[in-house]
Amino acid sequence: MAVALLAAIELGGHLLYLVTHGGTPLWKMRTPTFRYVRFTPYGLLEYRPSTLAHMPGYPDSLATDRHGFIHNGEDRGIDGAACVVFMVGGSTVEGRGASSNRTTIPAQLEALLQQSLSAPPGTLRVLNAGFSGRASYQQLSTIEGRLLPEFDPDLIVALDGWNDGYYAVTYADHGWRPNWQPYVEELTRDVNRIGLEGDSFLQCVGVLQRRYSSLAALVERAQTGDPRRREHPQARPAPAELIARAARSYLDNQVMMHTRAALSGVAHASFLQPALLRSLKRRLSETENRALAAFAASYPDPAVFHPGMEAFYEAVSARSRDLPWFRDLSRLFEDEAETVYWDSIHYTDLGNRKIAEEIAAAVRPSVLAALRRGRTRGQASAP
Repeated sequence: MAVALLAAIELGGHLLYLVTHGGTPLWKMRTPTFRYVRFTPYGLLEYRPSTLAHMPGYPDSLATDRHGFIHNGEDRGIDGAACVVFMVGGSTVEGRGASSNRTTIPAQLEALLQQSLSAPPGTLRVLNAGFSGRASYQQLSTIEGRLLPEFDPDLIVALDGWNDGYYAVTYADHGWRPNWQPYVEELTRDVNRIGLEGDSFLQCVGVLQRRYSSLAALVERAQTGDPRRREHPQARPAPAELIARAARSYLDNQVMMHTRAALSGVAHASFLQPALLRSLKRRLSETENRALAAFAASYPDPAVFHPGMEAFYEAVSARSRDLPWFRDLSRLFEDEAETVYWDSIHYTDLGNRKIAEEIAAAVRPSVLAALRRGRTRGQASAP
């Protein structure tokens, strides 16, 4: 009887979760790393090759190519390509908010460059090395540890800024320091736990319970409180000195990306991404207004986030003016009346298109130079 009662409660809990989370099963939300993500010493996590990256709450899940990058509509190698471009960044580069693989920023950038330069099919490739949550130091590590030695690109494009500011503003009193985010400590703990404890029977039972039990999820929620408060614990505005330090750290990483690329003879350009802030978009749609209010409300004090992010963006804009390869796109949507944000940071297909157009115009000379060199990659270039 007790077993039947527990089974009925578990079934009810799963059905309730399914209804209240847009049809997404509980186990899919609690086991992402086992299904389509793997550990990497460079960016902490990356997508597995040839899988479907599940993105609940967004228009579509996105498929990865043979290398584990979100592809541009189909899995294609780089053999025969005269110009290979990599885009690095967080979830906006990755494609959250896009309606399909073909409407991410890298996919639209590839299409725009191919069209404007009349490049034959396959000779120009833009690969999507974005991954949700990555800050600039993780992108630098990925460039150094994987992109340069494995793929020998012609151009690296960084579109970022929001994540670096977000971690500083959100965790100012909760462990923030340059080149830090909470996932560093969480992943380090989990990897060390596996190494120390091994695959004991009790450990396996615990993993299964955390992964599949709705009762376990309920207990966890009761113990830890509102998940939004766990993710956004900062209860007071971040100090101005800390914001300035975060901006310096972010730009230091951009300089190191540029320098590292130059040492390998690779062109590089960085772009400060647009953000949904009232100082950066004056004409908000109803959807954008709701997204703005909802994100602010996820903090203990709604006044914490937006002023801190505005200060971060102002500091980066002021400090980057002397960097000729760094372009500030933060005000790209300042007078845009259409809805270009899917939520507080991710873009719609239209937003992705407008960003891709700006990047295409800026990097066109570097891409054209690579195409004119006519360097063709063989099988050895794409492990």
